[in-house]
Amino acid sequence: MNVTFCSFAMLVVVSFLAGCSDEPTDVGRGLIPPQDTLRIEAREFASTYDTTFLVRIAPNAGRLLIGKHDDIEAASIVEFGGVPNFTASQRIDSAVIAFSINYFFVDSSGPFGMNAYKVTNSWSASSFLWDSLATFSTDTVVGFFAATISPRDSVIRLKVDTSLIRSWGATGSGSLALRAANNVVGMNLVLGFLNYIGTSLRPELTISYRDTADTTIQIKSTAQRAISVVHSTPLTQSNLMTLQSGTTTRGIVRFDSLAIPPKASITDARLILSLDPGSSLLNNHSRDSLIAYFLRGTTFPYDTVALASICSPISENGQKKYSADVKTIVQQWIAGRPNYGFILHTYGEFSSLDRFGLYNTQAIPALRPRLRVTYTVFP
Repeated sequence: MNVTFCSFAMLVVVSFLAGCSDEPTDVGRGLIPPQDTLRIEAREFASTYDTTFLVRIAPNAGRLLIGKHDDIEAASIVEFGGVPNFTASQRIDSAVIAFSINYFFVDSSGPFGMNAYKVTNSWSASSFLWDSLATFSTDTVVGFFAATISPRDSVIRLKVDTSLIRSWGATGSGSLALRAANNVVGMNLVLGFLNYIGTSLRPELTISYRDTADTTIQIKSTAQRAISVVHSTPLTQSNLMTLQSGTTTRGIVRFDSLAIPPKASITDARLILSLDPGSSLLNNHSRDSLIAYFLRGTTFPYDTVALASICSPISENGQKKYSADVKTIVQQWIAGRPNYGFILHTYGEFSSLDRFGLYNTQAIPALRPRLRVTYTVFP
């Protein structure tokens, strides 16, 4: 009896296994509608809109920018304190400001010159802008530096009018506006100088004077505060979107009407941007990356953003491009958040003068901004 029962059980198991296969039969296939199966799909979308806009910013105060390259010009303002109220019998022999170089743009060598001007008005980081630069200083040059710069140079020294230093003694402090010198032949160079407030790595003023005993005395004062402003002329090529550090010029790219099912789960999403090297200005000081954000509003200056993603350089078929993982942003759109697009800016917009010429929606199809999305559709 036990043998008979076991034989029957084995027959049932074999019959069950024989009825299973990797693929359903014609009868089974018809029982599972296509919409009830799990699917993985991939699509690529071209941008439908783009624009650039100017936002006047004060660059990172940790680096002072001075000079001129083509249409880009940088100027700085610096304040020194600790200046004594010199008596009539004390003679100031010299006043020299030392600047430590930590940035070159675009080349690292060439003629360079800058002028110093007396600042006549009080200033702050928010009030000292390029558009108001002329209102802060006189046209009289009170200091001048000119030389041919090489990559080996680490410090430059600017001589300042001693009568100006004497006038600072009344209040104990004073400021200078520093701009590119227009009379230096062949100048096409911007330099950056260390300015880490709270440390010794900032401009240093050395005053040498003699007292009544004809003894030479030196006073050193590091900059109390300083900041830079930058101006540039935006490129006007119809097929380019230009992002400019320092000024700064940012961009918006939009992908409207994404044909992705509302139940989709985004497994990968890449924003792809193509570079025009001939319209870009980068060097070995550049941070060769961009940052893309989830744009949450439509009101200038478009500063309501979230979910930052770094756009890193890649190469596709010999074309330099930038790729960013924007999966989280695209998932927000699919979930019903408003799609205002991506906002873009350079990675080093506060500390460099990098320029990225990116092909826009008007470029040939192969170079337009692209959004590559892979997603899973659930039943």
